[in-house]
Amino acid sequence: MNSKMAWIFAGIFGGFILIVLVKVFFFPAHSSPTALTLGPYKLEKLGPTKPITLVLPAMPSGAGNAGEDYHRALQLLQQTGSRVEAVLRRIGDVIDKKYTLSAEEMKLLTDIEAAIAAGAAKAKMEYTFRFTPQKIELPYLAPEAEQLRKLAEICIALFFQYTALGPEHYAQAEKAAFEVLTLGYHMMEERARFDTVIDGVGLQVQACELLQQLYGADRWNRPDRYRNVKSYLEGLDRMRFIYRNLQKEVIWAGKEMPGDVFNLVEHHADRAVRTEAIIRLGVIKLTTPKRGDRKYALKLIARKLRSPDAIERAAAQAAKALDTEGLRRLYSWQGG
Repeated sequence: MNSKMAWIFAGIFGGFILIVLVKVFFFPAHSSPTALTLGPYKLEKLGPTKPITLVLPAMPSGAGNAGEDYHRALQLLQQTGSRVEAVLRRIGDVIDKKYTLSAEEMKLLTDIEAAIAAGAAKAKMEYTFRFTPQKIELPYLAPEAEQLRKLAEICIALFFQYTALGPEHYAQAEKAAFEVLTLGYHMMEERARFDTVIDGVGLQVQACELLQQLYGADRWNRPDRYRNVKSYLEGLDRMRFIYRNLQKEVIWAGKEMPGDVFNLVEHHADRAVRTEAIIRLGVIKLTTPKRGDRKYALKLIARKLRSPDAIERAAAQAAKALDTEGLRRLYSWQGG
């Protein structure tokens, strides 16, 4: 009897060991997320905590796509590129009141600004994959982020010119700063690429800082407007802090954080964050030492290749296409 029971127990134990081995080798576990992506706000689509109408006189509400106007402004900029660059190089002298832009130089800027202003009057912007290539390639930078920042430089130059001309031009300076603010807001709200969202927040911060200069006691002396701008600026802080941490400490951290990247891909409410995390899956599939993480990264890439969203699909295709040579070039671009 004892011998029979021993064989039964041995069989049960052997079966248990077999199940464990099958699970380990055929269904390996993947890493779990950490506190970096768990808890309040970590998976939410964040934005300013205060309404933009605290600064703007009204919410942009025009019909149509602001991206079309911004694209038209970029075309004008490309046509006059070298001449505009020469004007922008003089802005330091304008700020120091050593130089005033000529009528011809002003026209170069205001012609472009007119198209920017048309875009700033519209409620929404669709730019990514409408006016940029419908693919994501090494080194995974968002071309629209750099393109739209160039437009902001035009309005910023005009802000300094109008400010230098004195109080009778302060309203024009304010309008130029409003256009930078709205451009940044549009970039943020498109939620297409992470770089564009972060740069859009950065342009809003820059616009608020310009307006604080303008509304200060030594210039226009508008303390009520100054306080409103300060309040809106403070309302951007949480988003800036959390999103920068996601970018630097999770998605593109030096140390691999596969569990957190998986969590962002599957659960983050912001498409821009998901897209960046999907791109990172390509690195994880090549570098992770854990079979479970590699297998799960490949599974998520395959899932996102079937996404109904074109930008997510493009990110998944970039992750799928990344090979060891591409990884080497990526590390080289990142200074690794």
